[in-house]
Amino acid sequence: MKTLGFIHIPKCGGHYIESCCDFTKNNIRHLYHDAYKKQLITGWDSWKGNSLTNTFEFTGYETAIINEKIQNLFTVIRNPFDLLVSYYYHNNTNGWANCNLIHNFNSFKDFIEGYLDPDLKWHYPIIHKHVFGQLYNGKKLLVPTKNILRLETINSDLKKIKKQYNLDIKTRPSKICNKGQSRPSKNYKEFYTLDQVTRLEDKFGDILTEFNYSF
Repeated sequence: MKTLGFIHIPKCGGHYIESCCDFTKNNIRHLYHDAYKKQLITGWDSWKGNSLTNTFEFTGYETAIINEKIQNLFTVIRNPFDLLVSYYYHNNTNGWANCNLIHNFNSFKDFIEGYLDPDLKWHYPIIHKHVFGQLYNGKKLLVPTKNILRLETINSDLKKIKKQYNLDIKTRPSKICNKGQSRPSKNYKEFYTLDQVTRLEDKFGDILTEFNYSF
């Protein structure tokens, strides 16, 4: 059986993938979002949020891919605007990896303004630069386009991967929301102002075009 690598992008249904796939049985290597990073300054645990200055930097997945003989990769992406809402509301508004605690964000507005600030030293720099930055080595896309699944159509996309690689996958019949514990039950579009949307569209740039997303 070929070894598959799953690149886990934060807030894109990675834990749902874990619940549907038996990674051991299917010979899937879970490439966690923080598994191949190097700590620039020692002593900071991003999950506890005990520093306001220290940051992590991702290193290439390619070393792991070569060393562990991973022959194929797949991942899940999500509308970037929806992703940021989930990012902020993760873990009772502490934010994903305690982002809000680290940067002292007290509102979604603060969070978006921080994300839009090019000079802010974001707690995970690669995500600040590109929400799907883990999928690239430089400008090279590491994952075949056909293996980039979407959270919005996750169950039907998983069926294609299941057939393609002859995997044992059991999807859930219910719709997957992937909402943080404290996220209000409303459409992601209701969280944004028109000005924020315009500036985020400029920041996302080619990401929206390449992956066929829009606000």
